[in-house]
Amino acid sequence: MRYRTLLNEITIDRGVTKICVRKDSRSNKLRVEMWVMEQALIQGLKVPRPISYSVNAHNQEILVMERIIGTALTSQISSESCASFHDIGRQLGQAIRKYRGFGWINPETMTGVYATWLDFLTDYICRYSSQVIKAGYLKQTELEITLEALEKEPLLNLPKSGLVHRDLKPSNIINTTQGAFLIDWECAMLGDPEYDLAVYLINYGHGLHWSNLLSGFGQFHPRLIHLYQISALIGAIDFRLTFHQPVKKKSLYLSRLIKGL
Repeated sequence: MRYRTLLNEITIDRGVTKICVRKDSRSNKLRVEMWVMEQALIQGLKVPRPISYSVNAHNQEILVMERIIGTALTSQISSESCASFHDIGRQLGQAIRKYRGFGWINPETMTGVYATWLDFLTDYICRYSSQVIKAGYLKQTELEITLEALEKEPLLNLPKSGLVHRDLKPSNIINTTQGAFLIDWECAMLGDPEYDLAVYLINYGHGLHWSNLLSGFGQFHPRLIHLYQISALIGAIDFRLTFHQPVKKKSLYLSRLIKGL
């Protein structure tokens, strides 16, 4: 029997038990993660197969899922990882937009809690910008420029939403003999899958991994990815401020992005 603990995960043989041991601002996050993985499997994405969901006597969520046997990628490119980045890009690019609502997923209705994608992005940026402005990493004028750019972008008027992983990174991509699997969907929401490209880009930049991800994804909109990068960066800087982590490089990147609007 193979047994190990990592934060709130326990791996036993071929199963992974994830326990939400800390309170989170998103209620029922593991219940939502189970639903998202079920939906991803229906759409043909390679993700762990969810097995069961429960809540224990301490009101902690418990999610049991399949353990994917393989090797997690790194940003160091090899021929195998090139193929895996391309495979993940293809899976994300083929994700179906079929859901009602956008943004955070309501655990009761399993639909997004915002009527439009623009509503979610606007609220997200406004919600997390206050601490970023107060700390001096974002100017009020830059926030206004960003909100104005969002309002003027016609491509944000999407009729339906798709699955967005929101934590796309090499360590969440597992290379296996059956292809590349995308794991850890606990941050998922409903929106435009191109948001995942923006999240990846702000953390890992351009390079062979990026070009392979894009070639697999297919058609994309650089203007949207630019806007999504700003949104994701504001949230990331707020997170780093909250947990007293360094933010200087990210704040400089944010200023450059806003200047490019």
